[in-house]
Amino acid sequence: MPYNTWRTCSVLETRVFQKTIPLTQFAQAMRAHDHGFADRVRVFEDRLGQVDCRTLAVLAQAAYFCWFEQEYERDFLEVCRAIGSGVPTSLYLCGQVTPQRWTALHEYVVAVQRWLGDERPCPEVMDKMKVSLISQWLGEPAAAKSALAELFLHGFIHGLRYGTSLSVLSGDTEHAVEQLYDDYSSWYSRVMDGRPYGDREHGVAAEECKQRALHEMQTNEEDARELIDWILKDSQPACMHRYTRYQDIKLASIGALKWRGALPVADVPKDAACRYLDEGTAAVNAWLCDEPRSGDLAAALYEALGTPTETKRSIVRSCFLPSKDDLSTCFSAWLSEQAQEVGSLVGSCQR
Repeated sequence: MPYNTWRTCSVLETRVFQKTIPLTQFAQAMRAHDHGFADRVRVFEDRLGQVDCRTLAVLAQAAYFCWFEQEYERDFLEVCRAIGSGVPTSLYLCGQVTPQRWTALHEYVVAVQRWLGDERPCPEVMDKMKVSLISQWLGEPAAAKSALAELFLHGFIHGLRYGTSLSVLSGDTEHAVEQLYDDYSSWYSRVMDGRPYGDREHGVAAEECKQRALHEMQTNEEDARELIDWILKDSQPACMHRYTRYQDIKLASIGALKWRGALPVADVPKDAACRYLDEGTAAVNAWLCDEPRSGDLAAALYEALGTPTETKRSIVRSCFLPSKDDLSTCFSAWLSEQAQEVGSLVGSCQR
């Protein structure tokens, strides 16, 4: 089945296949277009000789691993497996999301739409507590809040439709595990008149929401403008683990009709990521030095990396652990092109 068509699973539900993009193809593109990555490969080859396409893919998988990605734990272990085996495995790039993340992001859409008056039940696969919590943050309905909530949906849904890719980089596209994403596009329309949120022409409708909010909050225009500016401001890509925290703050602020007028209880992803980063990096550094290290995480990483060799150590030192500041973000445009071609961007799936 082509990847750019939604697959009907039942009367109420449609789904789309996850697209697998070859890591070898990605690596070759980055070597050609990202000077920072090309320089790292050149240094590696000066020391160990010319790389084949498989080793180049492992170097790319290690180099483009991102700590801020929601799947950082999975991807960190996958990079270690790739280094240990010499065979590329899989990686979620910035902009790519798993089916589970896709559903979690749509809890925001469903929660706000239900608060605005959509009477449909919450999809069974969603976290009902999260949906209820968002409604609590928004509080009692008010004209200004409704305008701001719609403004939020315009930007949020636009990002889901045109900035999020339902794909993954894979070292073995023929035997990749098939994954399916639920289709939540029926929640992308305004309750009152059915006009779409977040389409490519959403700027005009968003401006209408902005003007309505300013009108309803004219007694405190300064607070209104600050709140609107922050709602419209981009935070992080939806794939990043802190992205949802920014959305929580936006929605709680709408409920208070003041930017950061109410703050939800802090969640744990940032602290958890920092701990994993510290422990994971320390374990890999210890592995580099042939030093034993206790703990479940270290044991898993050591097993994935296997016996240290000069090639493995060079991959870790040249591409995995160093700062990524020299790498460009050209991969984002490349991923967008790939997604448009195969229909793994949501906007291109919804014909």
